[in-house]
Amino acid sequence: MLPPVKVARNKSGTRGVVYKLKYVNIEWRRDPHPQLENLKMIKFTQREAELLADRPPDCIADALSQTYDDWDFDFVFEKASSLSRSIDISKEITDELDNYDLEILADMINGNTIMQGLADCVEFEEMTKKEFGNYKRAFRSAIKKLNKLGEGHESFPIDPDNGMLYL
Repeated sequence: MLPPVKVARNKSGTRGVVYKLKYVNIEWRRDPHPQLENLKMIKFTQREAELLADRPPDCIADALSQTYDDWDFDFVFEKASSLSRSIDISKEITDELDNYDLEILADMINGNTIMQGLADCVEFEEMTKKEFGNYKRAFRSAIKKLNKLGEGHESFPIDPDNGMLYL
């Protein structure tokens, strides 16, 4: 950001700061959603986000709408898309999650296919065991974070040492 040049008033009389090339109105700097200030955000590393966002929202919605007959596919798809986008783009989610969100996150782990693909890459020597180990650590770390979020929910805890998750 450019250093401020001077404090000025615009035509309506509100204070603002003039930067070298543009005028910024201070009145617009207030948070439009003050209720969001109290939310705790759970952050993910690049690898954790990559592993979680691997499962497409339509696969998640299909699996969960078949598992739970009263769940609407379109509703679950929208929630899964939103969570996946949040994880993929901003690498964080809020800790205020409902049962749908927790089930979606559990399905992101249990239905993950990227770990099998990476294991195959190691087997065919397209990836080193060290690189695969980094992904395994990230996957285990993501599971631990989600276990804290889902404490008390029926789909949690997920065992991070379950070998089937890595095959």
